[in-house]
Amino acid sequence: MSNNREFNKWHDLPVDLKLAILRHLPFTTLMRFMCLSKECYSLASRAKAKVERVMYWYRSHTLGFEPPCVHVSITWESVSGFGYDGYVVEIYEHGTTQSVLRRLRGAQIRYDQDFESVAVRLLVHYTKILNVRIVLINQSVMTPGFARALRGQLSTSTLQAKRFGLSTEDGSLISVLLPYLPFHSSSILISNLNHDNVTLGTDIFDHEAIRTAQEFFSSTFKADIYDEQLGKLQASNLGVRSPHITSHSINELILEWFRGERQIAYFRISTDKLLQWDDLLNGANAADVKSVVDAIGGSGVGEVLLHSKYGNLFVRMSAHFCELRRVSST
Repeated sequence: MSNNREFNKWHDLPVDLKLAILRHLPFTTLMRFMCLSKECYSLASRAKAKVERVMYWYRSHTLGFEPPCVHVSITWESVSGFGYDGYVVEIYEHGTTQSVLRRLRGAQIRYDQDFESVAVRLLVHYTKILNVRIVLINQSVMTPGFARALRGQLSTSTLQAKRFGLSTEDGSLISVLLPYLPFHSSSILISNLNHDNVTLGTDIFDHEAIRTAQEFFSSTFKADIYDEQLGKLQASNLGVRSPHITSHSINELILEWFRGERQIAYFRISTDKLLQWDDLLNGANAADVKSVVDAIGGSGVGEVLLHSKYGNLFVRMSAHFCELRRVSST
């Protein structure tokens, strides 16, 4: 663009300059701009305003007498730079094939669709038009309507965000959600709402969204993950609790770190198997073991600092628990 060219009207600006301007607007201003016209909607969607969080919260019973509903909320950084602001809509069941959307401020809107279809469509819409840091899905149990809505809205695409937090007490919900999560996401955190004895199935850990996540934690769930599956996870931050993991698979993680084939920032692994120091450190040169805290013998509690040209790795182990943590060289 020539330096001496002047623009007097918005529609005279080139699209790339319009997008650059829109990306500097506060979130609420950009949302108002979006409502001005079809062109404004298209431009604002391409600008993809940054928001902290989009949350989908299924509530089966509200106050004991209201019908089931879903809260869908957006949270963004306050214009002041201190704290966050938010926006919430509630989608209520209204019969088997209709729903009512309520804004916390504003009139109700009726839809000729079931409430979960409307709620999932809204969730997907937000992740498409916004630059979302984290999507949180809080749903205690799997429902047929949720699975049907996901298939209808995401038949050829995935939810878009850097991080995903999935809270449930039903492992089957995780299996249904995984095909709609992108590969190589920054983080997938799975938490158990009631901390009951619920197990994540083996098939979950064969899914590419889990294997390629940079961070994966599911330690509030018992997980049917086996040695060979653990080795295929690419996360540098990892937390799992499984009855099947052995010293041999953890040893392979350590040896991969020695060879520079694996990044380890923080691993927390719990297992029902008895962990053994001899197996855990098998293949490590004695010169690489820089310090030992507590006596190491058999499956006793101990701490080891390992050194390689890739850095230092702190290892803490007890009979059924192992922690691997990257530490600074100083």
